[in-house]
Amino acid sequence: MKTIFVTVAALLMLVGCKETIKEAPALADNRDMAVRGGVNLDKLGNVVVDEYAEYYGIWEGEIGDDTAAVVMPARLKIISIEKGKVLANATIDNKKMNISGVQQTKEGKFYLRLNKGYGKRESNVLELWQEGDNFEGTYYEKSGQPGSKVTFTHKVFKYDPTVMLANEYSIIDWDTSKQVTKSYTDEEGKKHTYKREGNRSTSRPLPALNGSTQKLTEEQLKNLRKMDLEVLRNTIYARHGYAFERSYLRRLFDSNEWYVPISDNVEKELTTLEKQNIALLTRVEKYAQDHYEYFGR
Repeated sequence: MKTIFVTVAALLMLVGCKETIKEAPALADNRDMAVRGGVNLDKLGNVVVDEYAEYYGIWEGEIGDDTAAVVMPARLKIISIEKGKVLANATIDNKKMNISGVQQTKEGKFYLRLNKGYGKRESNVLELWQEGDNFEGTYYEKSGQPGSKVTFTHKVFKYDPTVMLANEYSIIDWDTSKQVTKSYTDEEGKKHTYKREGNRSTSRPLPALNGSTQKLTEEQLKNLRKMDLEVLRNTIYARHGYAFERSYLRRLFDSNEWYVPISDNVEKELTTLEKQNIALLTRVEKYAQDHYEYFGR
């Protein structure tokens, strides 16, 4: 009887272990939801309702108004609001930074004061009030300096496999350059050569291929430029809200209304078709050549 009892107890323990293992992915799923904005977790990974969830995510805007000499693009990502403390990051004039601050009710309105640094080193101050569906307020590059008007609009991520990049112009990678040899023939028929700094670029127009909706073939890709393939591959990730670190890709996708960066890992979101196309694009990229040209910048 003792042997039977021990065996049954061991089996129950094994079953319990299997159930625990089965539940583990749910924790990972919840954490993924948290990364994508709008969800808080307790220590066990359970979803906790957050009264501020509607404010989390990406807010797009501009610093300056019609009277400003320069209007700067701005992006604010609110990560969490807890007990009046706010964690966020901001991209101002293409410069990314971590910021933090406080949330209060001020003058009867939802109010945020966010900044980088502390005390005398405080900079990049945002004072924001909720106005309807937007945030409006003032941006101070440094404390004590005159401020500029800022308006932010909440951007909500929605996966759409059909969205495309505008492809009527070449896309230029201003961050990657090399010396380009040029030549011309003068009126007397004499040939001259010279060198200039050139940047790599895509074809014009960029091939209208969609790696999220169509099965790509090597025949379609084999004569494309390396950067064509790179942009086509990264557009698949952009549709899922991937947050790019490379500045030329960030600038490229930021200029598209449909792009909302929400995560630095979207591998779980890729469809089978997209994974197949990414593998093909990556393989063809290895053997493709970049095209460099002088654009007169």
